[in-house]
Order: sequence, then structure tokens, then C-alpha cells
Amino acid sequence: MSRVVLSPAVLHCRDVVHKADPDRLLLAELAPEAQRPALWALAAFNWEVERIPERVSEPMLGAIRRQWWSDAWAEIAAGSPRRHPVVEALAEANERTSFDLAMVEAILQGREAEQDGPPGDMADLERWARQVGGGFARLEAQALGLTDTDAAAGIGAAWAQIGVLRSLPQMLGRGRHQLPAALLTEHRVQLDELDPASLPPGWQQLVAAVAASAQSHWPASGPLPPLFRGYRRLGRLYQDRMRKADWNLFDARINAPTMGRAWQVLRVRLGG
Repeated sequence: MSRVVLSPAVLHCRDVVHKADPDRLLLAELAPEAQRPALWALAAFNWEVERIPERVSEPMLGAIRRQWWSDAWAEIAAGSPRRHPVVEALAEANERTSFDLAMVEAILQGREAEQDGPPGDMADLERWARQVGGGFARLEAQALGLTDTDAAAGIGAAWAQIGVLRSLPQMLGRGRHQLPAALLTEHRVQLDELDPASLPPGWQQLVAAVAASAQSHWPASGPLPPLFRGYRRLGRLYQDRMRKADWNLFDARINAPTMGRAWQVLRVRLGG
């Protein structure tokens, strides 16, 4: 069997994902070799738009960058991609499977909402998770050639909410977070006064509530492609780690790059 030849643009995306989102790089190994470049390109795109708020000094500049990506996707669909390694890799993927631009626009709109600040309540958080995380998973499902993307969307939404919790310590260090304001008020948690060494009484209930919301998005039954079974396994692994850490998101063991992650993916490869 001949090996898939990787273009410089695809190799660039793989390197970006290796550094920025190693879980997605690991999970992409569950897809057929010919479909992995598309997953790397999508993950690199996700990383580009996710970090926009941290790279701009005001919301208007963030809107300009997101519009740049919206225009770039339109040019991809028109067959005239601009010169940018991630765009070029996305164009290569789009030649194999035409992506739904409406999903892309929904993701960009969801990312714009992040720039405006954290969600108001749990319903807002879930809406954002479905729009951003669920939308991204639908694009991944399209890259795999799937026509029914609903189950993938649920997994993507759950993964996004787990990510809100996993990334909180780093996000707070950058002056951002995605915890619902109403939930913070309900549990009397003030993030600007948060001491990781002495978390407030309502902290555990707050984090557990977001984790339970994420849990509700996992598909209850039915067959799933290996990629999305892998997402579910890793997501549940992180939830278990949070629970064992008594919902202390500042416990370094939650995100530790142990063999546990690779083992969960290997179990999927073995048919589990």
C-alpha cells in the first residue's frame, strides 16, 4: 500500500497541532491515514481562531481576524485559496470533501461571543459548546465522509465544556474564562479573589455542575466511528481525573500527559 504524500502545508498543520493540541493529534491516529491531513488542518484552523482574543488588543481587531478566516473559507470553496499554510491545507482537504461553510460561520460566530466575555448562564454555555465544539466535530465528521453528524456534534459539545474546565487555570492567567456568570453568582465564587490553595465552599458544586452538563451531551448509545469513540474515552478520562481531584481544576494531575491518554486511544484501536 502506498503512503500518503504530505504537502508542506499539511506538515505545518501537523506541527501546529503537535504543539498546541496534542490530544487531537493523538485522536487523529484513529482515522484512516488518508483522512488524517484533513483533521490536522481543521485542528490547526481551530487553534488559529481560538487564540484570536489573546492576540488582539481590542474586540474590533478580533472581528477583523475572524472575517479574514471567513473570507479565506469562501475562497477555498471557490477554488482560489489564499497563500497561508493552514488555508492551503484546508483547501486540500476541501478537494476531497466539500465542507459546509454554514458550520464554519457558526463556529466563527461562537468564537466572536467569547471575545464579548463569558456566558451569562448555563444555557448560554451549552449553546456556545454546541455551536463551537459541536460545529467543529461536524466538520471532522464531514472529513471522515459521514453524512449523519448529530452524534459527533454531541461529542464535540461535551469535549468543549470539558475543555472549559481543563483550561481554566491557564485561561485565568490570561484574564479570560468561560464559566457562566450566573453559576459563579449562585455558588458565591469570585474568580478575581480565587486562591487555588484554599478554594471557596461553592467551588466543587460549580465545577461539578459544568461537568454534569458536559456528561449530558455524550451519545447514550449507537455506533460511533473510532475518532469519536476516542473523544468520548478521553473526555471521560478527564472527567474521572477531575472527580478524583475533588474538582480542584488546579490539580496538575488532571492534564498530566500520562500513558493513560494513549491507553484510552489504544483501546479504541483494539475495538474497545
